[in-house]
Amino acid sequence: MISIDYGAKVPIKFERFPADEVPELYDELIGFVHGWLVIDTWCRMGDVQRCKIIEKLAIEFCKETSPKRNNGIGQAMVRGGIIDAIDIYGGGGTEWLTTLLSNGSSQSETSNEE
Repeated sequence: MISIDYGAKVPIKFERFPADEVPELYDELIGFVHGWLVIDTWCRMGDVQRCKIIEKLAIEFCKETSPKRNNGIGQAMVRGGIIDAIDIYGGGGTEWLTTLLSNGSSQSETSNEE
């Protein structure tokens, strides 16, 4: 699990989305991100703005699909899927997350807590 403190009350957490276990939910998430996020705008955003939009996307997706109740997929995993979707559409989500980690503005955790 990766945790990023971007100034909100609670750090934002990311986990790998289990796409192989729930491929239909993963496909739905990819389409959801495509409908909500303009990649050109994403590329111009700062780190805090990116964290906020990821959090907004995760909340809205969870409201619509209830992945925790229906599939046992928590928000940290949904955020990981959002990063995957941003990569798919050419926004460099994983690269951005890796850069944040290397700059020390975040922390990596090994626990599975959410």
